[in-house]
Amino acid sequence: MKSKEEQIQLIGRQCELERQLSRMYFFFNKKFPGTELWPFLTEEEIKHECWLKQIMPKVSDGSIILFVNDVTNKAIEEMTAEIIKTCEKAQKEGISLIGAIKTAEVFEKHMLDKNFFKFLDSDEPLYSRILEKLHEDTLTHKKMLATAKLKANLGQPI
Repeated sequence: MKSKEEQIQLIGRQCELERQLSRMYFFFNKKFPGTELWPFLTEEEIKHECWLKQIMPKVSDGSIILFVNDVTNKAIEEMTAEIIKTCEKAQKEGISLIGAIKTAEVFEKHMLDKNFFKFLDSDEPLYSRILEKLHEDTLTHKKMLATAKLKANLGQPI
């Protein structure tokens, strides 16, 4: 197990990832207004960042233990950098609605595939539930984006 400082750093990285996702979704909402998808996802990522910030003091007092590994740290850092790069590119070169949906779907899927929320554990039921909810919400986001992609491909409003 890593030190508490290293565990808190991991939560900080995860918070930054959630913040960058919310910024990306906010950008997509400005670019493609009139959908419920982007405002919903923006708020969800803001909520996730807040939840993770609530966990930090619990890591400090030892009630939540993080199973930190260098692969997870690196994956979070790489994904955060990729989100920032994607937003910069979309602002400069533009992005289509279907491109935005596919991009968002890739990021949400990546978090699930890399088990970004499975490195946390707590004996306290409240925090265990928060950790489960982070994973469940991300799964819901991926499903919503898959549905939105189908609708957009059919020319239906999302």
